[in-house]
This record gives sequence, C-alpha cells and structure tokens, in this order.
Amino acid sequence: MTAKEDILGELADGYDEFRMLLGGIPADAFDETWTGEWGIRHVLCHMSKWFAEMAGSLERVGRGERPGREGVDLSDVDGLNAIFVKDLPPAVAAIGEFDAAFRDFRDAAAALDDGLFGMDEQKGRPSIGTRLLEAAGTGHFEEHVGELRDWLRSRN
Repeated sequence: MTAKEDILGELADGYDEFRMLLGGIPADAFDETWTGEWGIRHVLCHMSKWFAEMAGSLERVGRGERPGREGVDLSDVDGLNAIFVKDLPPAVAAIGEFDAAFRDFRDAAAALDDGLFGMDEQKGRPSIGTRLLEAAGTGHFEEHVGELRDWLRSRN
C-alpha cells in the first residue's frame, strides 16, 4: 500500500468508528454539555468546519498553492474553533453537515497526488497531505472518539 492509501484507510476507520457512536444518541441528548462548554452539536460543528477548511486547503495544495486561505491563520486553532461553533445546527442537521463535510474532505484528499503523502525526507517530517489529514482527520477522530465514548457511557 502507498502512504496515501494507508492514511486514507486510517481516515475511513476513524470516521466509521466515530459515526457508529453517533447512531445511538437520542435527540434530547444533543443539547447536553459534556466536554467543557460543548456538547455533541458543538463537536460535530467543530469537526465539520475543520473538514471544510482542510478540504479547501487540500485543493489549494493540489494546485501548488499554500494551504491557508488569505487572511486565515490555520495555527490559531482556538480562534478558529470559536468562529466555527458560533452557529450550531439542529441535531439532525449537525449529523448531516458532519457527513457531507467529511465526504468533501476525504474526496479532496483522494484527489491529491500520491507524492504529497508519506514522509518528506528533505524536511524530515510528514508531507503536506499527511499533515493535513492527520490534523483535521485521523488526529481529530482520535481526539474526540474517547470523549464521545466516555460521555455515552456516563449516560447509561
């Protein structure tokens, strides 16, 4: 397998695991707060907006451009998160937006050249495609799936 196939597989596995957990959440639970000041709608909105932001970044990288949009500092995670969760969609819409944003993110990654994944031996770090997928995709699922599992267990 190529580095691209590997990370796309990890991304799909992370999505499948996270999405499976969403299936058991009753509608009334979408308004519960369980991770700091956030609930599931916040987490879904936050992840959806990062998927959308990074889908654009992947498309720009594919054209040979820098990843970030003009005037957007991708390293300002807290600032972007605050913007991303300002307008929360209703429960069912939050899941639909999450699914659609993930598909766009995955498709943008799949469209990138294989050479943009794996290790950049000259720079001694992962290549840009790998970094973007790890930041907004595989790493995001790793970050939030445990929190989601803990919250679901606490509701039983």
